[in-house]
Amino acid sequence: MLNFLRRRGAAVLYCLSFACFSLAPGASALAQERPADAVNRSAHIQMLVERITRSYAMLGQGVNPARSRRQLDTDIAAFDADLGALRGMPLSAAQKLALTRLGEQWSGFKAAATQAPSLPDARGLARGSAEMAKLAAAVTSSLRSVVLDRFDAIGLAGSARTLSQRMAKLYFYATWGLTAPEGNANFTVLGQEFRSAMDKLAVAPQNDSSTLADLALADSQWMFFSRALATLGTGEAKMQYMADVAKSSDAMLEVLDGLTLKYAASKEQDWAN
Repeated sequence: MLNFLRRRGAAVLYCLSFACFSLAPGASALAQERPADAVNRSAHIQMLVERITRSYAMLGQGVNPARSRRQLDTDIAAFDADLGALRGMPLSAAQKLALTRLGEQWSGFKAAATQAPSLPDARGLARGSAEMAKLAAAVTSSLRSVVLDRFDAIGLAGSARTLSQRMAKLYFYATWGLTAPEGNANFTVLGQEFRSAMDKLAVAPQNDSSTLADLALADSQWMFFSRALATLGTGEAKMQYMADVAKSSDAMLEVLDGLTLKYAASKEQDWAN
């Protein structure tokens, strides 16, 4: 009986906060997505803003050009997919407005990111990246408010994911001689924010053997990533240092992407118990 009441209470909250999704036969996959999925998609968009700019700066400096181009194209397509999915969800008026503003800014940002990279254009993309980051954060904030998550594991994991790619982006700004709109690349401060999020996740009540294994792996990856970020390099060594940051940021993202998805799924399972 208690489990039934919990499930019923979760369903009522779900319907009042985010609108009820139709689960009738033939309903689209998007229509069945839950609030936690929306939060993860929006947080994923925040990360993609940083990563797209990172890959653009890598491509402009000739860092693994074929791989950088593939990643840039893949991340642009992923942004379009996430944005389209969010537009198809039953959002409130305020959430729709925040998403519309993001979509309007995205059109210009996408056009700039798909052009052949150049240092003059990179300055404009850097400014666009900062604006996009603010708009994407506003969308995520509006969506996080509808998920009853006393610990906010999805939000913390999503923030760590975004921070990892922001640090990589700022690194490649610095190697290209760009001044980031966010200010100088203070990796110490960003690293502290990242570690704070990860330390909080270490005691998340949603943790199980799988998420704990991911957290341990993320700690290992962080050692390599932070070490790579610490050196900009000069001369012939510079390209190797940039390649190291590119690889370690990819590895870090892979772990954090999986971790965020697990938290999004486990949150819904918690509601159903």
